[in-house]
Amino acid sequence: MKNFFKVIFLMISYFELFTSFIVFMKILNTIPSSD
Repeated sequence: MKNFFKVIFLMISYFELFTSFIVFMKILNTIPSSD
């Protein structure tokens, strides 16, 4: 049972990381490049 919660926690943290990365990329894309 403890392992089960560990896996769930890992999946949630990876999901959070993934979503924040996507949001970060979207923010970068919306900023007009000054090149």
